[in-house]
Amino acid sequence: MIGTVVDGDGNPVAGVTVIITSPDLGSFYETKTTKKNGTFAVGFSDAYLAYLYKFEKDGYQERSVEFKAARSGITRNEFTIYAGAPQDAGDAVTAVDSASNEAILAFNEALAAFNEDDLDTAAMKLQETLVADAEIHQAHLLLSEVYAKQGKYQEAATSAEAALVLVPQSNDGLRLRYQAYRSLGNKDKAEEAFEAFKAAGEAAEEAKRVYNEGIAFDKAGDGEAAFEKFLQAAEMDPNMKLAQTAIMAMAFKTERYAEAAKAAEQLIINNPADPQALRVRYDSYVKLEDKENRLDALLGLAKVDPEFAVGTLLNEAAAIFNAGDYKTSKPMFERILSVDDSQPKVYYFLGLIAVNEGDNAAAKQHLSKFVELDPEDPDAGSAKEMIGYL
Repeated sequence: MIGTVVDGDGNPVAGVTVIITSPDLGSFYETKTTKKNGTFAVGFSDAYLAYLYKFEKDGYQERSVEFKAARSGITRNEFTIYAGAPQDAGDAVTAVDSASNEAILAFNEALAAFNEDDLDTAAMKLQETLVADAEIHQAHLLLSEVYAKQGKYQEAATSAEAALVLVPQSNDGLRLRYQAYRSLGNKDKAEEAFEAFKAAGEAAEEAKRVYNEGIAFDKAGDGEAAFEKFLQAAEMDPNMKLAQTAIMAMAFKTERYAEAAKAAEQLIINNPADPQALRVRYDSYVKLEDKENRLDALLGLAKVDPEFAVGTLLNEAAAIFNAGDYKTSKPMFERILSVDDSQPKVYYFLGLIAVNEGDNAAAKQHLSKFVELDPEDPDAGSAKEMIGYL
């Protein structure tokens, strides 16, 4: 993203400190300084995430703006800052609203412990918070996250449910409840929770966040955790191509061929000419030794690699024919013609099969087409003799 910082009159402002963080990616932190023409540039490797830009310069009011990173390419934005004293931060509100100072203090201590990844302390302080004031829904939400990180999924679900009693349309509560029941393996409750989450219009956005978590795990070398996140993202948004592609690639790499084929099938539904998906689907069915689906996948692959697909299918059909199994080879030859009707040898084999079946009219038609397409083929002479006999 290339940004330009200007003042209230539209003039570029040099020397502005730009601090970029992300509420979706806690580890992201960059600072930039605007040039003489007021510009700065920052690159992003994580798609879909929200990034917060904070602009600071002496003599100007501080400003913060949130934008989402584009999936690819370059975007340009202009930001305006105004002259004047920075706003007084002394009236900042506390993280939670409660009549109990004890509850507020305990919650803030819990939040600090959570940010330090001290989950045991965070859980203890959150329990103290809720004893002092059971109606702080943020405490229930944070406790749900703590329990989930500790692998206590039933407790995580209970805490999320408690938060939703207080704030029924809490997006975080709906998300945490769904994730907890999913991790528990409680299919019925997970489906019910997901429908509520989806109805709130957050499923697609959450899918993007979960997908980026998977990318982070993959970069860290934790393939299993990454694969699980990609599965979750695709479950939340079945049309998310990035998640389906990641599942497909990782599943094939780790020899989960059934899952790779399933992901490839979904991608092909959305884009019938997806070359990577067509290839992986075929290769997966080969590995699974699934003959019926492999043939269908091979025909599908003909859309992007006709030479390989038709050549492979022709060789297989010919081998089956030469073994004397005319019944099995015939539909295979016919399917080749549905993809490419200019294959001379296919007509030759179909002509021989028709002769064997006693269908002289079909035999003559197929053999004549064979000779027409490739009169120099070594079998053309015998084909002409059969046509004369027929």
